[in-house]
Amino acid sequence: MRNALLFLAALLALAWLTERVLDFGLSRNYDFKPAAVASGDVRAEILFQGSSRVEMMLNPAIVAAKTGLRTYNLGLNGNSIEHQLALLQLYLRHNPKPRYLFLEISPEYLQQSNLGFYTFAFALQLRDPYFGNLVRERDPRFYAASYVPLLKYALFNHTLVPEALAGLGRWLTGDSPEKKYQKGFAPSPFVRFDETFDRFRAGHPNGFVADTDSGKYAAFRRYFRFARSQGIRVIAYEAPLLADYQRLHRNRPEQLALLDSLCRRESVPFLHLDPNPYWSDRRFFYNANHLNAQGTDLFTKQLSERITGELGVPLPRPRL
Repeated sequence: MRNALLFLAALLALAWLTERVLDFGLSRNYDFKPAAVASGDVRAEILFQGSSRVEMMLNPAIVAAKTGLRTYNLGLNGNSIEHQLALLQLYLRHNPKPRYLFLEISPEYLQQSNLGFYTFAFALQLRDPYFGNLVRERDPRFYAASYVPLLKYALFNHTLVPEALAGLGRWLTGDSPEKKYQKGFAPSPFVRFDETFDRFRAGHPNGFVADTDSGKYAAFRRYFRFARSQGIRVIAYEAPLLADYQRLHRNRPEQLALLDSLCRRESVPFLHLDPNPYWSDRRFFYNANHLNAQGTDLFTKQLSERITGELGVPLPRPRL
């Protein structure tokens, strides 16, 4: 019996030590954006947030070159406005507040969905009272697993374990903690327009009407008010969608008007997408919702011009 207990204690100690090593590796992988944020190394003056339409469609190097301000892309594929708010709170725990915060918004984000809040993103913050409660409310199984050594990694082994091992490897070799991203930006590897939109349009010849969820609307309001409470200037903006797709979305103008109204009430400038023939041209998209690399650079340059022009973000001073 004594030997069995000693063996069990040794296994638990090994599991605990292994989890500490994986936690360290995860914290050293800045391609895992919560780790980059929590490192305190981002310290952006201009911060962009949103979904994949920010992550892959906003090149911070172009914005930084235009404005002279340190810029970071905190976009994350598929994450909801609730998750974006939590990431912003994590960011502010460890970094000075940005001078400008740009949030990509679109009527498509008003639809009800329980997806897009990634509890595993806060795997390193589970003992923090705020983030621990946030995770416990949304994923009690993951929160409870954090009290058993290695179990949180077992639950998300296809996500957290590779990220942790990648960070550990970079630390051991002295490599940069950010490799996949470029200041948070993930350039799209896709060039040609795929067939998904044509199949969707064939199945919806008369277009579609999207639901509007009051909970999502309220979540955007909470985001704006939290940012304002922190003294951050927030600017909302639209990113390109293929014009043919926009025409299929029959109640898009009504939903866009709701977002307009919200931004006015919250005193948030809203940069609407400029009418532009480029956004009718499939050569700049890889699907109806995402630009390819050529389209991304084109859009980022146009947005940078508007940032320095319409919003009065000062241009960098020339060197003497």
